[in-house]
Amino acid sequence: MHQGPRTVVIFAQSLHQGQQFFVLLATDRQLNITHAGAIDTTDFKAAQTASRYAAFVGQSVERLHTEPGDDAVQAAVDRAVLKAATMLLVRLKSG
Repeated sequence: MHQGPRTVVIFAQSLHQGQQFFVLLATDRQLNITHAGAIDTTDFKAAQTASRYAAFVGQSVERLHTEPGDDAVQAAVDRAVLKAATMLLVRLKSG
């Protein structure tokens, strides 16, 4: 069992067609996502209401699964969540 912190939270900046938004990820001790969502979506409002975030809850940040699709908002959310998960893993392994 992972003996790291009980909860890990990370914010990651992302861009979609030049529009900035931020993603928040929270995980449990086993690094399973307990919350994923957008914050500060002033530039990219569609990121705030995207239903895609729910698909990540329960997944491990070490093995995230995304589904390819033609929806540009979904793809932007997927990239942002993958970026946040990667940043989280790098921080945990380096720190």
